[in-house]
Amino acid sequence: MLTNYYTLRSLVAEWREALLGAEISDVWSQDRGEISIAFDSIGDGEDNQSHALKISVQFPLRFAYLNPSTARARRNVVSLFPDIIGERIVDASIVENDRLLALRLDSGRIIRFEIFGPNANIYLLDETNCVKDRFLQKGTAVGDPVAAVDAVILPLALEEISAALRSTEGPLRKRFAKAVPVFQGVLALEVLKRAQLDPDSTAIPDDMGLQVLHKAFHAVLEDLESPEPTVYWEEDRAQLFSVISIAGNPLFTAESFESVNEAVRVFARAKLRHRAFDQKRDPLVRLLSSRLSKSIRSRDVMKVELARKSRADTYERYGHLLMALQHEVLPKAEAVTVADIISGTNQEITIPLRPELSGIKNAERYYERARETRKAHEQSRVRLKSMDVFIAQLEVVLSGLDKTTTASEIERYRKKNADFLSTLSSQGVGFENSNPFRCYILANGYEVWVGRNAAQNDRLTMKEARKYDLWMHARGVSGSHAILRVPRRNERPPRHVVETAASIAAYHSKARTSELAPVIVVERRYVRKPRKSPPGTVFVEREEVLIVRPELPVQA
Repeated sequence: MLTNYYTLRSLVAEWREALLGAEISDVWSQDRGEISIAFDSIGDGEDNQSHALKISVQFPLRFAYLNPSTARARRNVVSLFPDIIGERIVDASIVENDRLLALRLDSGRIIRFEIFGPNANIYLLDETNCVKDRFLQKGTAVGDPVAAVDAVILPLALEEISAALRSTEGPLRKRFAKAVPVFQGVLALEVLKRAQLDPDSTAIPDDMGLQVLHKAFHAVLEDLESPEPTVYWEEDRAQLFSVISIAGNPLFTAESFESVNEAVRVFARAKLRHRAFDQKRDPLVRLLSSRLSKSIRSRDVMKVELARKSRADTYERYGHLLMALQHEVLPKAEAVTVADIISGTNQEITIPLRPELSGIKNAERYYERARETRKAHEQSRVRLKSMDVFIAQLEVVLSGLDKTTTASEIERYRKKNADFLSTLSSQGVGFENSNPFRCYILANGYEVWVGRNAAQNDRLTMKEARKYDLWMHARGVSGSHAILRVPRRNERPPRHVVETAASIAAYHSKARTSELAPVIVVERRYVRKPRKSPPGTVFVEREEVLIVRPELPVQA
């Protein structure tokens, strides 16, 4: 209701006493969509005062109020309307039943305030009502005349209101707001509450209901002639402003003010303060909450996988059987069925084979898979413990964020937790991050960049990666290109860092659900893109293949 007609009308009435005869000393903007006009020499002798008219045309918080301070910031400030410095205000007005405000200057020029609609703006008009200058580059262009606005006639009679309601559609609150345009939002609801009508009903009231509605409308009109400005709070947050006292809400605490200007000033400043707080806090909440929920899901998956019986023993038994019964393995066979002499049951068991390998080589392959599976199983136990610690850290950090109440406290919180938050923000979950790729920070500061689509894969591999960075891609399946960033030429990253990076590459591929996956690892210098090939297509030389578990690092 900050820019409702009755609010603005009351403000103009209060401003007249302070502004008429005042001299404009400065005009500037230091916040987006907000302008300040400072006035000197208000009053005489000891009553000399300086004020600044502060106006915002920035959606969603538009307002206007007279501020007792004329202080302006030293940096990031733009001076505006230099031609009117030194001029005096001779009149302040508002169009009847419309929201168009104007300050008339002693030169005949006008400052026109349109703080409503998609082209909300502030104009400086010359003596012919043409735009001489404007605050924002939108709306009526410089040199063009502004549209004349005539006083609006309200439907005051019962018959007029009844006809206007019937000419519209939708819930009753919207019908009434269209019928009486100056009664938008709060005022429309107040009229309907006093008439004891359901604002969400789509039915037109009967004759008796219309009479009650008409009476309530005129009662609110009468109250508006003697404003009772009120701000409604929910704890320390300003939730609602009204130029008159409205029907109580048990969730809100009402605070009354002596002047409409002071009520608007308190409400607008509170909303700006909390908006600044929310803009700093909300990305952190999204980041921490997202990582916490994802980490809990990952931990639950780990627990389920660890509860399953390991296949390491099976792979090892396959190896023993193939070594013992290698004479039964036929050349180029894809499987062999043998008696299980290891368990002593002699039951037949079928062992899958790689046809290009001999019986001994297949046995060695199963021994290797057994070792890798046991190693992965043990690593999962370690990661599970690390995940528990990480989740506990997230919960503590998130709890600390819940205790912040101001923008300055958020800044102190971010500095205190900067190291921890930087590891989270590397994935760009609701947090500032200029890197267009997925980014994971590993041990010792190594980074893994992962493309999000085919076009990004091309850009990452062919433009962003350096020749000595390690390029990775899941072998035999589609997936993202991944780059392990190597800090210096000729530096070889530790084995565990390379394996972790390969696990990330496997995770961002069609092999994500596999227990183990082969990943190509090669220096970027050995990756080429064939001419006229589709995005993401490359040719690789000198590849090395690592068998890893597709997963993301715990604290990437």
